[in-house]
Amino acid sequence: MTATAGNRLPLNVDEGSLIIAMRECVARSPQQLNNAFEADAELLDLGTAGLLAVTVDTLNGGAELATAITPYAKGWLTTTVSVSDLAAVAADPVAVLVSCSLRRDSWTLEDAREFGRGASEAAERYGCHVVGGDTNWANEESFTSCALGTVPADPC
Repeated sequence: MTATAGNRLPLNVDEGSLIIAMRECVARSPQQLNNAFEADAELLDLGTAGLLAVTVDTLNGGAELATAITPYAKGWLTTTVSVSDLAAVAADPVAVLVSCSLRRDSWTLEDAREFGRGASEAAERYGCHVVGGDTNWANEESFTSCALGTVPADPC
């Protein structure tokens, strides 16, 4: 049975199958060292400038945010999940972008300040800065971070 717009079949596959399906239609960058979706952070060869490491992570409600109860903790965790992926590929963090989808009925300006403080203090702890991002109103809370880092060119 083929799924159509009016007859969607539930997707019941593991994450690996989803990644393989997405990768089939993604053109590989000639600068990319690994395959798309292959590592914690994607590595792009910038020639003599070294490698650019890029990663993105999203945290949704439920188990992913269960330990981050306060806005400060949510900010800290949002930054940390991506910066830790840079560490997995031995990259030095340069910058973090954060995107927040917030419920209008449950966030205050003080909550936003605390989120920003948590995100910024985590970035500072890891030797980089939050340089911007995006905010949206949504029915469900979620937080996304994109971290950029560098790996120096091999001197040999």
